[in-house]
Amino acid sequence: MNGAALAHRMFGNEALALDLAQRATAIGGLDGMFGSYFANNTLPSCLMQAGRLDEAVELMLASRPAPERELYTAYAALGRWEEALIWIQRHTASFPTSFLGQVDLANALAVLGRLEEARQIMGRVLAIVPTFTLARYERGNRVGWRDRDQLVAPLVEGLRKLEIA
Repeated sequence: MNGAALAHRMFGNEALALDLAQRATAIGGLDGMFGSYFANNTLPSCLMQAGRLDEAVELMLASRPAPERELYTAYAALGRWEEALIWIQRHTASFPTSFLGQVDLANALAVLGRLEEARQIMGRVLAIVPTFTLARYERGNRVGWRDRDQLVAPLVEGLRKLEIA
């Protein structure tokens, strides 16, 4: 059910996505089609997209392992940047080659006024992915979050300060 919930969250009926994700979580989170791949990670995203950020954070904090990058996104959307930074630092420590995690880390640092650190990180990102543009990154987030400005704007707020093309 979580796999279907993900598809509906991104491209279809959001109310159905939330319902499917809640039902999947109630039966243990495993997805009949995708097994454990989607276990327990769709409901928080559905809640975030529905604007229920505090509820999503509570659910994610109770998850093991905690979904670090998703917690970053939720805390960023809530404007709780110190907490967002902690979670994205954990994510990049767990997944140091995560290109998107590095972009998120630079974003959080820039929002917090740590511009030089953010520029260094984005310099490394651009060396690895020279085709990265802020416009494409924002567009991808807008598609993924169905153009929810409450979720998308914080994900590019700091990057704008870095004046990335």
